[in-house]
Amino acid sequence: MSDELYLIAHRVRGKPAFDIATKIDLGGEEGWIIPTSGHRAYPLAYWNLDALWICDDYGDKVCTPLDELKALIIHIDEIPDHYPTPTATPGTGTITNLFDRLSFKRSETKIARRV
Repeated sequence: MSDELYLIAHRVRGKPAFDIATKIDLGGEEGWIIPTSGHRAYPLAYWNLDALWICDDYGDKVCTPLDELKALIIHIDEIPDHYPTPTATPGTGTITNLFDRLSFKRSETKIARRV
Protein backbone atom coordinates (compact mmCIF):
# COMPACT_ATOMS: atom_id res chain seq x y z
CA MET A 1 0.00 0.00 0.00
CA SER A 2 1.28 3.43 -0.90
CA ASP A 3 1.58 6.22 1.63
CA GLU A 4 0.48 8.78 -0.95
CA LEU A 5 -3.11 9.97 -0.67
CA TYR A 6 -5.28 11.07 -3.57
CA LEU A 7 -8.54 12.92 -4.01
CA ILE A 8 -10.62 10.64 -6.22
CA ALA A 9 -13.82 11.19 -8.19
CA HIS A 10 -15.85 7.97 -8.26
CA ARG A 11 -19.40 6.64 -8.13
CA VAL A 12 -21.24 5.83 -4.89
CA ARG A 13 -24.83 4.54 -5.03
CA GLY A 14 -25.09 5.71 -8.63
CA LYS A 15 -24.01 9.31 -7.97
CA PRO A 16 -20.69 11.15 -8.37
CA ALA A 17 -18.70 11.38 -5.14
CA PHE A 18 -15.29 12.41 -3.85
CA ASP A 19 -13.13 10.48 -1.38
CA ILE A 20 -9.55 10.22 -0.22
CA ALA A 21 -7.91 7.01 -1.45
CA THR A 22 -4.55 5.32 -1.79
CA LYS A 23 -3.14 3.10 -4.56
CA ILE A 24 -2.44 -0.57 -3.85
CA ASP A 25 -1.00 -3.47 -5.81
CA LEU A 26 -3.56 -6.22 -6.47
CA GLY A 27 -1.47 -9.06 -7.87
CA GLY A 28 0.36 -6.89 -10.37
CA GLU A 29 -2.69 -4.74 -11.09
CA GLU A 30 -3.23 -1.24 -9.72
CA GLY A 31 -6.15 -0.92 -7.31
CA TRP A 32 -7.57 1.75 -5.05
CA ILE A 33 -8.60 1.57 -1.39
CA ILE A 34 -10.31 4.17 0.77
CA PRO A 35 -8.16 3.83 3.91
CA THR A 36 -10.77 5.05 6.39
CA SER A 37 -13.27 2.35 5.41
CA GLY A 38 -11.11 -0.29 3.73
CA HIS A 39 -13.45 -0.30 0.73
CA ARG A 40 -12.21 -0.67 -2.82
CA ALA A 41 -12.79 2.28 -5.13
CA TYR A 42 -12.83 2.68 -8.91
CA PRO A 43 -11.77 6.27 -9.65
CA LEU A 44 -12.89 8.09 -12.74
CA ALA A 45 -10.14 10.62 -12.02
CA TYR A 46 -7.65 11.27 -9.24
CA TRP A 47 -5.38 14.02 -7.97
CA ASN A 48 -2.38 13.66 -5.66
CA LEU A 49 -3.17 15.56 -2.47
CA ASP A 50 0.37 16.92 -2.25
CA ALA A 51 -0.10 18.61 -5.62
CA LEU A 52 -3.44 20.30 -4.85
CA TRP A 53 -3.84 23.80 -3.50
CA ILE A 54 -6.80 25.35 -1.76
CA CYS A 55 -8.26 28.00 -4.01
CA ASP A 56 -8.91 31.37 -2.46
CA ASP A 57 -8.81 35.02 -3.33
CA TYR A 58 -5.41 35.60 -1.71
CA GLY A 59 -2.51 35.15 -4.09
CA ASP A 60 -1.84 32.98 -7.11
CA LYS A 61 -2.84 29.42 -6.22
CA VAL A 62 -2.90 26.61 -8.79
CA CYS A 63 -6.24 24.82 -8.94
CA THR A 64 -7.76 22.12 -11.08
CA PRO A 65 -10.31 23.89 -13.28
CA LEU A 66 -13.90 23.08 -12.36
CA ASP A 67 -14.72 22.72 -16.07
CA GLU A 68 -12.30 19.77 -16.29
CA LEU A 69 -14.10 18.04 -13.44
CA LYS A 70 -17.55 18.70 -14.92
CA ALA A 71 -16.36 17.16 -18.21
CA LEU A 72 -15.38 13.96 -16.37
CA ILE A 73 -18.70 13.58 -14.54
CA ILE A 74 -20.54 12.74 -17.78
CA HIS A 75 -18.55 9.46 -17.82
CA ILE A 76 -19.58 8.43 -14.28
CA ASP A 77 -21.77 5.53 -15.51
CA GLU A 78 -18.74 3.91 -17.17
CA ILE A 79 -17.05 2.90 -13.90
CA PRO A 80 -18.03 0.42 -11.13
CA ASP A 81 -20.06 1.75 -8.22
CA HIS A 82 -18.52 1.93 -4.72
CA TYR A 83 -21.88 1.00 -3.12
CA PRO A 84 -24.09 -0.48 -5.83
CA THR A 85 -27.77 0.33 -5.62
CA PRO A 86 -29.74 -2.80 -4.68
CA THR A 87 -31.71 -4.30 -7.55
CA ALA A 88 -34.09 -6.41 -5.43
CA THR A 89 -37.63 -5.19 -5.03
CA PRO A 90 -38.55 -4.19 -1.46
CA GLY A 91 -39.52 -7.16 0.69
CA THR A 92 -37.74 -9.75 -1.44
CA GLY A 93 -34.15 -9.28 -0.25
CA THR A 94 -32.13 -12.02 1.42
CA ILE A 95 -32.82 -10.66 4.91
CA THR A 96 -36.56 -11.35 4.65
CA ASN A 97 -35.93 -15.10 4.75
CA LEU A 98 -32.74 -15.12 6.84
CA PHE A 99 -34.29 -17.33 9.54
CA ASP A 100 -35.05 -20.02 6.97
CA ARG A 101 -31.73 -19.65 5.12
CA LEU A 102 -29.82 -20.27 8.36
CA SER A 103 -31.82 -23.52 8.75
CA PHE A 104 -33.26 -22.56 12.10
CA LYS A 105 -36.36 -24.52 13.02
CA ARG A 106 -39.23 -22.64 14.48
CA SER A 107 -40.24 -23.91 17.88
CA GLU A 108 -43.68 -25.50 18.14
CA THR A 109 -43.58 -25.18 21.94
CA LYS A 110 -45.69 -22.37 23.32
CA ILE A 111 -44.11 -20.62 26.28
CA ALA A 112 -46.51 -19.75 29.07
CA ARG A 113 -45.73 -16.30 30.33
CA ARG A 114 -46.56 -14.99 33.75
CA VAL A 115 -48.46 -11.78 33.88
